[in-house]
Amino acid sequence: MKVCILSDLNSYEGIGVYAQEIYQRLRITYDLDYLYLNYPTRSLVKDPNGDNIVLLRLKSLPFDSKPFFWLRVKKYLPNYDLYHIASQNLAFLGKGKTFILTVHDLLPLATPGPFWQNPIRRYLYSGISHARHIVTVSEYSKREIERLYGPLKNRITVIYEGVSDSFKPLEKGQCRQHFGFLPQNKYILHIGVDKWRKNVAGVVRTFARLRQFVPDSFLIRIGKNSNQTEKLIKKLRLEKSVINYSCLDLRELVAMYNACDVFLFPSFYEGFGLPVLEAMACGLPVVASRRSSIPEVTGNCAELVDPKDEGQITRALERILNNTELAQRMSQLGLTRSTIFRWENTAEATAQIYRNAL
Repeated sequence: MKVCILSDLNSYEGIGVYAQEIYQRLRITYDLDYLYLNYPTRSLVKDPNGDNIVLLRLKSLPFDSKPFFWLRVKKYLPNYDLYHIASQNLAFLGKGKTFILTVHDLLPLATPGPFWQNPIRRYLYSGISHARHIVTVSEYSKREIERLYGPLKNRITVIYEGVSDSFKPLEKGQCRQHFGFLPQNKYILHIGVDKWRKNVAGVVRTFARLRQFVPDSFLIRIGKNSNQTEKLIKKLRLEKSVINYSCLDLRELVAMYNACDVFLFPSFYEGFGLPVLEAMACGLPVVASRRSSIPEVTGNCAELVDPKDEGQITRALERILNNTELAQRMSQLGLTRSTIFRWENTAEATAQIYRNAL
């Protein structure tokens, strides 16, 4: 059978990582293509690479936003026996085809937005009801899907994401030296796009509180800060203690996990929470939200907090930064926990879905 994995996200973004990891593990045993939708305005530098990459890139048109680009793409899709659509945002592309769909989260449907967005959202997600089978990445996401679409019985399977072998403990001193971090300082790492669900403003405000108790601390933010976040940093006089990277390649990202002292992830909503798993695999203690899917990833191997309680988050960070024994224990717990989540397991379970779908 000829199978296509369909994705529109770069390989350093969560859903793009998912699609690439499955493709790399299944392409040897399956007649498998990776169909990558690249927006006209996006650079090709970070596009995936491999033997069976099919790049679909259309010329830019006026007002060519993502939804309109996706609508244009539909008529250019090559023919395959089975499509694996790797993102819920592209669900509508499967209508009229044999396809399985991975739903990572349903945030746009679960949260209110401007009235004009609702018809667009409903259309983009309309293919969910037509999928031969739905794969989702957490029990939390499964409950959300069935809450919005009703019981799906045997048409939905939870398959957890994994973490690659690249994420592992490295020598901390060397990693700090690489980034110019001083050995006596404390570094808190946060990763995420600057959107509501990532609680970036809460991260910055929490860090401002923490500085009162741990004055030699620094916040490392990976993900381009919005203008609003930059204004907040300036208002709180944190310009010299917040370091922002738009993105890091894989090697640099692993080094950053190993250079820092604690990973902070107080999201309001996640479908899985891949950065939490990556941090644990590098031996970095984790303070994370107790909401949505995150407790499924961490088990009892992280400090789970109310993402709205900035005082509670501050105290959790302070405990870890000021208690070496606690930090080491959490590091070891996270390392052990991370071994449960392997991309090989994800790919094998997904291959079984392929076989059952045809």
